[in-house]
Amino acid sequence: MKTLIRERKVTPIDVKRAISAAQDDLRKAQELLDLMMEYKPNTDQKRRIVLYGGSHKRASAKNIFSEAIKPQIEQNIVVSLPEEVRVGLIEATKSLRMAPEELAAKVLSDWLRTQGFVS
Repeated sequence: MKTLIRERKVTPIDVKRAISAAQDDLRKAQELLDLMMEYKPNTDQKRRIVLYGGSHKRASAKNIFSEAIKPQIEQNIVVSLPEEVRVGLIEATKSLRMAPEELAAKVLSDWLRTQGFVS
């Protein structure tokens, strides 16, 4: 995986996504990376790879990938942010190398889970 990053075939965040989706199974993570390099999923599909892999531990890499790239109905939410939050979001996306939408979805999901609204 380090070689793929050095050769700029994958990004560090994609490696993190694959490892997270594979729940630290490096063989499965490598298979996911191979699929990501071959089929070039968009950011939403990459986010769903992590979500699906995280909730389906026994799923194979091919299964995780195929479920994540299936078309899904999604809802866009527009949120007005105070200036300091907007600046913080920009800094966080640069630091974490994540798309703003992906970071916002992760933060919202985590908050809803800790509040008991999502299991």
